[in-house]
Amino acid sequence: MTVGGTGDVLAGIAGAFLAQGFNSFNSAVAAAFINGAAGDMVYLEKGYHMVSTDLIEKIPKAIEEAPQLKFSFYNQLTWLIKSIISS
Repeated sequence: MTVGGTGDVLAGIAGAFLAQGFNSFNSAVAAAFINGAAGDMVYLEKGYHMVSTDLIEKIPKAIEEAPQLKFSFYNQLTWLIKSIISS
């Protein structure tokens, strides 16, 4: 995401996880996933014409849907890895 402020949103999500007692690695991984999922949701709704506040509005939904999204992501990642190995 190249829109100004989206990195600040990512930092805020990571900080929120850190404040809840998660370790730094897990906080960073979770924040990146939630930030990306929220970005995908905004993109599907608005296309490339997003601002960082659009991203913030989707964070609760991204967190709520994260358990379902991880399996989709896992399947895509597995397919990608298999494609790379077989090339």
